[in-house]
Amino acid sequence: MKLGLMALVAASLLSAGTAKAEVYADDLKRCIVASTSPEDRLAFVRWLFGAIADHPAVSDFSNISEARRQENTIATARLMERLVLEDCRPQAILALRYEGFTAGEEAFSAVGEIAMGDLMADESVSSELDKLGTQTDETRWQALAIEAGGRALR
Repeated sequence: MKLGLMALVAASLLSAGTAKAEVYADDLKRCIVASTSPEDRLAFVRWLFGAIADHPAVSDFSNISEARRQENTIATARLMERLVLEDCRPQAILALRYEGFTAGEEAFSAVGEIAMGDLMADESVSSELDKLGTQTDETRWQALAIEAGGRALR
C-alpha cells in the first residue's frame, strides 16, 4: 500500500492532465503548500530531477550516483509522510474520505510548481533561459502576433 501510494503520487506529478479540485482537495493542497519550506521544495525538486534524469532521452545529461538517488528518494518519502501523515493529517483524511486518493495529486503538483518557480527565480537559471530568446526569429514571432489580432511583441 505504501509503495503504491508513493507511485500514484509520483505518477500524478509527471502526468500532463490535472484533476478537477474539490473542496477537500483544495484544503489539503493549501495545507501542504503552507507546510513546505524552501528546503522541502528543493528536496522535492532534487528527487523529481533524479527521476526525470533517468529517462533514456536525457540520461546522458546527468551523472547522479545510485547513492544520491536513494538519498533523494528517502528524503522525499519522509517529506511526503510528514506532510500527509502529520502536518496535514485532518485535511488528508477528509480529502481521502470524500474525494479518494486522487485528492493528493493537486497538492503535490502545486508543491512541484512552486518549487520550479523557486528554481526559475534564480539568477543563473533565468539568465540561461533568457538565452533562448536570442536564438529565435523575432520577425516571425512579430508576424504571428499581428496575424493573431494582437499588437507587435516588445
